[in-house]
Amino acid sequence: MKNMDRRQFIQAAINSGLVFSLSSLRPESIFAQQDPASEKLLLVLRFNGAWDPLMAMDARTKEYLNAASFSTSEFLAFDDRTSIKQYKGAQLGISMKPLFEYLDDICIVNGVMMNMKSSAHETNREYMSSGNITTGTTFFPFALAQAMQRPDYRIGYHMEYETLQSGNYNNIAPTKNLVSFSETIDDPYESVLDDETTAASMQKRVISQKRKDKDTITTLNKLIEITKTSLSSNNSQIQQASLALAGLGAGYLKMAQVDMTRDGDLDTHFGHQSTHNTKLTEGFDHVAKMIKFMKETPYRLDPSSQKTLFDMTTVVVTSEFARTAYPESDSGTAHNQYTNSCLLFGGNVNGGTLIGGSHIYKKSELNLPNSEMTNGLYHATPFNFHTQKPMTREEQSSTPVEAFGTCKANKCLDYIYPETIWRTVAQDFGVNSVSTFSTGPILKNMFK
Repeated sequence: MKNMDRRQFIQAAINSGLVFSLSSLRPESIFAQQDPASEKLLLVLRFNGAWDPLMAMDARTKEYLNAASFSTSEFLAFDDRTSIKQYKGAQLGISMKPLFEYLDDICIVNGVMMNMKSSAHETNREYMSSGNITTGTTFFPFALAQAMQRPDYRIGYHMEYETLQSGNYNNIAPTKNLVSFSETIDDPYESVLDDETTAASMQKRVISQKRKDKDTITTLNKLIEITKTSLSSNNSQIQQASLALAGLGAGYLKMAQVDMTRDGDLDTHFGHQSTHNTKLTEGFDHVAKMIKFMKETPYRLDPSSQKTLFDMTTVVVTSEFARTAYPESDSGTAHNQYTNSCLLFGGNVNGGTLIGGSHIYKKSELNLPNSEMTNGLYHATPFNFHTQKPMTREEQSSTPVEAFGTCKANKCLDYIYPETIWRTVAQDFGVNSVSTFSTGPILKNMFK
């Protein structure tokens, strides 16, 4: 897909009858803040490399593809990319199959608009992780903890290779280090430690923290051992997700963000079908195991607890953008920042819910000048935040383009953006304003 000036792209879309947001402004919030729960945990799982929703949470039926008569340059057609299950209006693909038994626990958000100007992995990954289109912006868990004024919240993380955007939040812990804690707090050299050297001072602080966290660390080590069986995996990236879950379940971590797949695992410019069928399915298979584990595990392994780890935790599963519907290099797919999907479950999430949508446009429908685009376009559908539903083609064509990107009277028409999702999560955590994004509409059906 060739890069286009945003104004040219929007104008071309308008000329062909499509409606895109003309405004970079986000509407003012018109929804009330929710009361925060007494204690909540947050886990963000990132599938690096750009997943293919058409093989998972936003598939198409064979009947639709046959009726649409897409050319081979507009849709990379194979059986693995067609729907294998219809669920409450959603069409689900083969890679989503491991999660089918937990669909009533999962909220699926389709049609998430990413950075229209950039198809770079890192740019959109940061956008999806922060809710701010500007690169270098604090990732959401750290911004949320700061907004909650909870510097005591320890946040775990695992990054594949990029720089962690922690916003100078100090209480952080690499998930790979969670296996290194000993329950023994006695140190034969403690009596000779002083504050004259940095190393000695640091060691005293470590001993003090270990003493304070002794019971928590005991529970952490037990949970790590349990996950070795319940959440076993030979994939080192996936193992980090299990460690993060153990950290949360022990109360050692309050939030965590983990890169669960490598960039190269899903960046399928070649061999798309076989690679996504293997790697994306593997990732979702582990997510399904995590849901089962969370439902069966009391928080802090306390048998008297009335809450499981699933009850306590909100899990958000993301990627940086979708893959294109059209083929690249015969067996591959390109980057597609014009739509994305997101999964949420646990805690107060309204499971069994489908939010948003997308559409696959033929090249003839786009009517772009000067052959700006040589293929079709897999694109997010504009969203009506008043009705909380994606707009139909008829609604789009009858709505003045000036009405998009603004909220007034009983109309609030725009796209679902990454910040829309994070804004909604923040409000569920009792926070109405987070530094990484402005106020604006939320998805009222995402939480109970």
